Amino acid sequence: MYKNIITKDKDPSRVRKICWAQAAGGCSSSYSSKEHVISNGILKLIGEVKIKGHKIKRGHYIIKNLCRSHNSRLHLYDEEAVKFYSVIKSIVFNTPTIHLKNEINSNCECIININGSDLECWLAKTFINSVIFTIINFKSKYTPLGPHAHSIIEALYSGGKFKSPFGLYFRIRPNNFAPNDIGYFNPESMLVELIKAETKIVTKHEFPLYFHCNFVGIELIGFYNITELSDENALEGPLKPAHEMLIRDKWLYKPEKFLIQSAKGPTHTKEDTNKKYIFEFEYK
Repeated sequence: MYKNIITKDKDPSRVRKICWAQAAGGCSSSYSSKEHVISNGILKLIGEVKIKGHKIKRGHYIIKNLCRSHNSRLHLYDEEAVKFYSVIKSIVFNTPTIHLKNEINSNCECIININGSDLECWLAKTFINSVIFTIINFKSKYTPLGPHAHSIIEALYSGGKFKSPFGLYFRIRPNNFAPNDIGYFNPESMLVELIKAETKIVTKHEFPLYFHCNFVGIELIGFYNITELSDENALEGPLKPAHEMLIRDKWLYKPEKFLIQSAKGPTHTKEDTNKKYIFEFEYK
């Protein structure tokens, strides 16, 4: 069932080196020398990040499961994610960034335009990469289900859109910023049981639910189906509790606009703290 990714070796944590985007067509014969799970530009901004409680530094957060052709076509999404996190860092830590060139208007407002579709695609490709990374590097007690890219290929490589309820979710923590928190980028999963029809043997598996990012209290969730189940079956089955959680906890789906008041810190002037940064999202 999972032969495209998971090997039949005794160790289920092993992953074959195969381009997970092969269904998009046009694979090159060679593989990327390195595909950063979290974009290298973001690691430069943030430094080390946490995944599943493990601190990962630049140079150690790499897989090789995309061919050169498909890897190169994802760089645009990396650029949008770097822009987003660069602005967040600039606001909280009062650091310079080329992405805040807009003039502050008379209301002390600065408008930041974000391509929401590209950010959604960044979350999707990072989700599947991070699941592969954890399978390779962190031994799991249970065999993972997937990952499989069939539900995200069209959006990543053919200009499609993620339809409700899949895509980008957002919130700011109630206590606002937490500058001392190291960023975490976690692929979340749940335990499911499958029964083999022939033998009636019950096996336990990890089912990937969503990708959860937090940096200084700004949280994103990328909610996608990256298993071989159809979207409808996944939503009626294992993905249902995650979807209900997003609704219950009032995560904002595909945000169109949100405002951040500048943080107060030792390097912020009185003028800085009066600034308002308005993020406006466009979904093409």
